[in-house]
Amino acid sequence: MLNLHRLRILREIDQRGSVSAAAKALWMTPPSVSQHMTALESETGVAMLERVGRGVRLTPAAKRLVAHTERMLADMERAEAELAAAREEVAGPLTISAPSTAARAIVVPAAVELAAAHPALELTISDIEQPDSLVELRSGHVDIAIGLEYTFTRAMEHGGFDIEPLLSEPVYIAMPANHPLASTDVRLTDLRNERWFAARGPNPCRDAVLRATAYAGFEPRIELLSTIDYQLTLAAIDAGLGVSLVPHLALSGDYANVVLKPLHDLPLRRHIFAALREGSRTSPQIAAALDAMKRAADGLAAGFHEAAA
Repeated sequence: MLNLHRLRILREIDQRGSVSAAAKALWMTPPSVSQHMTALESETGVAMLERVGRGVRLTPAAKRLVAHTERMLADMERAEAELAAAREEVAGPLTISAPSTAARAIVVPAAVELAAAHPALELTISDIEQPDSLVELRSGHVDIAIGLEYTFTRAMEHGGFDIEPLLSEPVYIAMPANHPLASTDVRLTDLRNERWFAARGPNPCRDAVLRATAYAGFEPRIELLSTIDYQLTLAAIDAGLGVSLVPHLALSGDYANVVLKPLHDLPLRRHIFAALREGSRTSPQIAAALDAMKRAADGLAAGFHEAAA
């Protein structure tokens, strides 16, 4: 009979790309991981790993076995969720990862509600972002990964995850108040000669800038600032140093010299979702957290200004 622990290790090697990275994620030593793979090969009579330069990769047979492993683990998630539902209280550990804007506006208000309603729930909020958060979700180190997708971008493959939409928010072009276009309707094509700010890649926020400008027919001149911190981006725009795309939830702080404009040729939105391991949706901890985050997101949506001044 196949050893589920060894199948988890095989899947981790597939996700992380190396024995050493899988060992680190599993709190094991590389020799121990290698020993388990040798044992798995002995049990199955099939090679699991093959050498590629100084590293390894899964054989085609091992890839097929990982696909079966995903289905088995999803069934285990469902079984664990059903057992947890038999308990009378929502209790135990729960880890949610989220980018800072979503964490501040959605996860933190949900945490306040959860602490009052379910004091035995042990909630941890992490700032791991895509794509790393999805690897940690699949590995079991995170239970809910809050993710982002923009108009014209697809930030992740949804296979193996259950996806719960939370919020769709407007995205604006942020520019200095003294910009010549600050008092007129703005089209993305009008900004082809501007200095742009964008997040470090790979990142859905950076992809949004690159794909939106490509749709408009130009490559942005990204200079001076490369950060995932929207407050730093807004401060640089406030100082007159450039322009950027900014989602509604990033608008905290007082930036008197920043003007936010909708794009008339390309209405952009940022979609915020919760990614779960397949089969875990009915877990009482996860269900309670999702319900609380949806209530927080619904409250935010009611206050959006779809057109900026």
